[in-house]
Amino acid sequence: MVPDGDGYYLVGGTKQGQKADCAFLVARYDNAGRLDSAFAKGGVKTLTVGNASYATGATVAPDGDLLVSGWSVGRKAEASVVALHPNGALDRSFGRNGVVRIPTSGVVRTPQVEAEPDGSVWLAWSVISNSDTYRGNYQVGHLRPNGGRDSTFGNRGVRTFNINDVDAISETAVDAVGRLFVTGWSSPSLKQSGAAAVVSVDDGKRTYQRTINPWGNRGTYVISSDVDPDGSLVVGMTPYSSPGWGAMRLKGDLRLDRSYGRDGVAKHDCRCFSSTGTFTPDGLVLIGGNLARDNRTVLAHFTENGRWDAKAARFGPWQAIDGWELWESAAVDGSGRLLIAGSGQNRTRDALIARLRLS
Repeated sequence: MVPDGDGYYLVGGTKQGQKADCAFLVARYDNAGRLDSAFAKGGVKTLTVGNASYATGATVAPDGDLLVSGWSVGRKAEASVVALHPNGALDRSFGRNGVVRIPTSGVVRTPQVEAEPDGSVWLAWSVISNSDTYRGNYQVGHLRPNGGRDSTFGNRGVRTFNINDVDAISETAVDAVGRLFVTGWSSPSLKQSGAAAVVSVDDGKRTYQRTINPWGNRGTYVISSDVDPDGSLVVGMTPYSSPGWGAMRLKGDLRLDRSYGRDGVAKHDCRCFSSTGTFTPDGLVLIGGNLARDNRTVLAHFTENGRWDAKAARFGPWQAIDGWELWESAAVDGSGRLLIAGSGQNRTRDALIARLRLS
């Protein structure tokens, strides 16, 4: 989910076909939660890249274009990004008729896209080279504002980061000078719980990478990452193999900010799991479910200095949902309200969007 700065917000996802004919899906809603009839066809745009495509990320470029990332299937698995004008039409000046496709040598997962202030584009994804062991790594692509690959970055615009044998990207963020942060999970093998893994990279080829595991044997999984106003990276986390909430703040070189929480890390163990989160003017908000109360949705809050806010509130489920909610993305709109998007875990997997006041 991405607020576009004009009082509208865009929601990206995948339109699931009967067979393998999946497509990118983007919907634009107005401030009242109604589909914007001026966007694409009735407020919804669908687009297939290759034989099938699955959307996993989105952002708004400085020129107002919407960039949607995902993975597609052609002759090979590909990381792809599509550029749309604010009216939903393809920006045919970007890439090849509005689309950039980067073939890989393995299975692609969770491509995420970020735009730099100058219009350059970061695309980051996981590539799995062995489907039995899940062996894989991070890959990062850097594109010019027109979608052409930056030949000065890595190998033809793509760089690979090997942290452990099993590396999986969760989220990305970009700071005010265009530095990319890639966060996810890393482990020597699928049999081990693993740790949070963070890479920072800029187009000047300076990079840092590290793993952090606040929960030890329980493992650590990243669910959100945002850059705060002073340029630090705020990461939302959850234990890999048990419930709990957590956050950490890192500087640009990935050193923990010791003034945050306890030596850079804040944790709260409870009977809740978290699935997404976002940074707000008052700190980090995490969204998840309460295992002790039929998985009903809960919000958790860590203040700007990493203090646990005990006033976290439970809400939901909606009457129309037969089951529980799985929230997959979150953002804050221009009025400071929280937007969350996900799906109801019932038979039809209804799409859900909610707007909440944070006061």
